[in-house]
Amino acid sequence: DAYSGRVGFLVVDWNTPKGIQFMEDHQAQRASIVMLAGDGRLAGKMFMPQTADSMDQLIKTTFGVTP
Repeated sequence: DAYSGRVGFLVVDWNTPKGIQFMEDHQAQRASIVMLAGDGRLAGKMFMPQTADSMDQLIKTTFGVTP
C-alpha cells in the first residue's frame, strides 16, 4: 500500500444506521471520498473519483502526502 502508516482508509457501509448517519453528517453520497483530519473534522471531499490519480491528488492537496 502506497500510503501505509501515513493515511488510514475506512469503508462506510451506507446500508447501516451508522453509515447513513456518517453520510448525513458529512453531506456525502455513495461513492464519495471523505477526508477527515486526525481530530475527526472534515478536511476534504470528492464525489466518485474517476482515477487513482485523482484520488492521489486529493490526498496530496488535503494532507500533503504523496504515494
